[in-house]
This record gives sequence, C-alpha cells and structure tokens, in this order.
Amino acid sequence: MAVNRILRAAASALAAGLALVLAGTAVAAPAGGEDRVDSMIVGGTIAPAGSWPSIVALVPAGTPSAAGAVCGGTLIAPGAVLTAAHCVVQDGLPLAPAEIDVIAGTSDLAGAGERIAIAAIRVHPTYRAPGDGADAAVLILARLSTAPVAAFARAGQDAADVDRAGEIAGWGARSETDTIGSTSLLSAPVTVFGSSRCARYLGGAYSARLAICAGRPEGGVDTCSGDSGGPLRDGAGLLIGVTSWGVGCGRAGRPGVYTRVAAVADWIDAATAAPAAPVAAPAAVAAAPRVRALAGRARPGAVARLRYRLLGRGETTREQIVIRSGGRVIARLRTAAGPARADLQYTVTWRVPRRLAAGRSLRFCVSTRVVAGAEGPAASCATLRLARR
Repeated sequence: MAVNRILRAAASALAAGLALVLAGTAVAAPAGGEDRVDSMIVGGTIAPAGSWPSIVALVPAGTPSAAGAVCGGTLIAPGAVLTAAHCVVQDGLPLAPAEIDVIAGTSDLAGAGERIAIAAIRVHPTYRAPGDGADAAVLILARLSTAPVAAFARAGQDAADVDRAGEIAGWGARSETDTIGSTSLLSAPVTVFGSSRCARYLGGAYSARLAICAGRPEGGVDTCSGDSGGPLRDGAGLLIGVTSWGVGCGRAGRPGVYTRVAAVADWIDAATAAPAAPVAAPAAVAAAPRVRALAGRARPGAVARLRYRLLGRGETTREQIVIRSGGRVIARLRTAAGPARADLQYTVTWRVPRRLAAGRSLRFCVSTRVVAGAEGPAASCATLRLARR
C-alpha cells in the first residue's frame, strides 16, 4: 500500500528546507515530496493546568516562545528530553544544539516557563527517516530543569497486542490544512491499537517492532503538524510513544504513528547517561548584519515574495521571517544558511492562505543570525498588502 507520510513537525520546523531566492535565482532546495510536510491536536481541548507536567516545547533559539512550538518533547530526566529524530535532523545530520531551545514547566507558551539551551543532540543510530529506523532523539540540556520527570515504558510494559486507552498532547495544528499552532497545550483521549490492527490500517509502512499507532477508528482525533516529538501516554500515565508521522491528520482508518518507547528504552538509558562534551568558549564572531525588510504585495492563494536586504557582508547567516496578521502569528519561515551579500536583494517565497481576506495588510519581520554565532540587531518589519483580484 502506498503511503504519503505526513510528519508531525511544524511547517516552519527546524528540519524543513525553505526556498530562498537570491536576486531571482533559487539557491536552496525546496521542502520534501508531495503531500509531505515537516510535522494542534485534532479534536483536542485545552489541557487542564498541571495535567502534562513533563511535556516540553522545542522552539528556534532566539525566538519568543509565544511564536509557537515547532515540535514537542518529554522531560525524561532533569537534564534530558526525549523527542522525535526528524525534529532535529536536517539533510541526514543533527542540527547544531545552539539552534534549538526547550521550553519546560508550562502548558502556555505565552506565559512563564523555563527556557533552557541544549548542550548535545543524540539521535538513535538506526534512524533514517520516519518509518525507517527508530524516530527518536535525546536532547541533553545545558542546565537541569525543575519540572517533573516522566516515567517511560520499558521492555514488556506495552507489549499487549490489544486496544487500550491512551492520551496525546501538543501545541500543533487542529487539522491537516491548518498552518497555525496553539500557544495553549491541547490534549485528547485516543485508543492505542494493537499491532495487528495498526498493520491493517497502515500496511507495510507500519513496523510493530519500532512503532505504535493510536487514534480513533472513525478519525477526528489525532496529532498533527507541530506535535512531532510529543508524548503518547497510556491509561496509567506511562510514556509509551513519541509522535512521529501519519497519513493526513484525523482521517478515518488512518491512526497516527508513534515511536515505540519500550523498543528504544535501553538506548535512552545510554544516551542520557553519557556526559555531554564540554562546551567550548565560543570563538569571537562578528555581529550579524542588520537587515531591511521591503514592502510587498500578494494575493490570497498566490505565492508572495517577501523581500529584504542585508546591510552587511562576509558572515554566513540565516534569516527568520515571522508573518503576522494583527497580533497573530500566521507563519514562520527560516532560510538556508549562506554568505551575507549587501549588494543583493534576497527573497523568500510564501504561499498566502486562501482564507485571508483580500484588501487587508499583513506584517512580516525579518531577523538575521550568524550561523553558530551572534544574533543581529532588532528585526526589520514591512507591510505585505493583499491585493484584490
């Protein structure tokens, strides 16, 4: 059976490729294949305060947590987070730890919480892609969190091949067509299906040894974009799965797929026990150049070109673009890294959602950061006017 896997990391996830156009010439590869997006809980409700004390959000370093999570995770030790490998792998290699921060101790990303840097990223050695190897990674934190730690399944603790109660949580999208996550944690009850039923639903794409599937037979409740790496727990509250991928979000007969935690428990123990390498003092680097966003026009449903200029040269930088409608963030984009050239105009393409009304104005802000170095001055913002047809 052919399966178009939809990852559960946010569309602006750290592992996503973005089309960067340099003076009209594309220089970075586009994102993955058709019907495949970098992976809010479908059918969920706002989780009661304190009901998921060990859940964490992964956010791009240097961005406010209120801008939303690109992935979730679970605190499994005071200094370690379990998440999905595809959240932290790009082009086959782990991201630099300095690119990601962990938000712990809160279910409201617009409120208070611990923001902790990452000292090391450890990816399961068998991981190649969701559905190919174990989609699991351990993040070693730069300091200990004070949030509670979750107990996770060991070998034999989730082996019953029967349907049973479970629960999912995350800050992701409410449907597979939604591009906006939530700042409030959502959760939902699901059925954790036995492996034979998962195989009937998903065919050869499902590996009973490394994965669990969960949802509802009729659909309507599922994880989705932005929920990757987050927890699936059983009726006793034990962490048994890590959100990985699915065929759409909330489709009937297409449950979400989760990395089977019990299958990687020994590796988790080893990954959390090994000390992180000492963090060397950063070499002196030049400050990231200032950037100037340029006003633009687009139409709902069409591709917008978000233009900007760098006001400096020499350093290898990458830019983040945050698009807002009023006070609401509707998209976050990140460019591929490249050398700063002050004599060129840069353009990032973004397809404007059809639901946005023509005639309104959006605001997009561009910030720049030296790769593995300093962040630039305050972001530069400009207007993107949505023209009428």
